Amino acid sequence: FKDGQVSTCELHPSDVGIKPASITDLRCDGVESSAQVVRNILGGASGPTRDIAALNAAAALVVADLADDLAAGLQLAYKAIDDGAAHHVLEQLVAITNA
Repeated sequence: FKDGQVSTCELHPSDVGIKPASITDLRCDGVESSAQVVRNILGGASGPTRDIAALNAAAALVVADLADDLAAGLQLAYKAIDDGAAHHVLEQLVAITNA
């Protein structure tokens, strides 16, 4: 959505340097499993779940005008994961929701 117009596109993971993954690689079987995947990603694990989380974050960064395109957003997302900023934000969210 930009300047009042919605645009769509089709994206293949390789368009932004991500190796394609199967749905089995990304599937979680419940809340605890999903939470563990998030903890693994923010703890430094690599692989398809990290890539898809970063790609989703990249899309959000583009929509928020914090990145010019998905490739730039992806680099920002990976940096936030790698330098611990994403983990810190999650810790803040948990503290707020538990307060």
